Amino acid sequence: MDRKEEYQSLLEELENTPPALEYVVARAKARTKSTRRNQIFVPATSIALFFIVFVALVNLSSTFAMACGRIPLIR
Repeated sequence: MDRKEEYQSLLEELENTPPALEYVVARAKARTKSTRRNQIFVPATSIALFFIVFVALVNLSSTFAMACGRIPLIR
């Protein structure tokens, strides 16, 4: 078999879809539904957690509260 025939046989092999990959598109579409929800849920949770930790630090640490008192927007 010369190189051209070998190359053609390799190209034909690539055209056939392996059985394990038949349902990849369906699984990816099912996953996008959960990732869309996570695009909103994860940042909202992070922001809420930041504010909870900030309020706790202000209430529990007088040093932190006095340092934040110097910031005009927060004061």
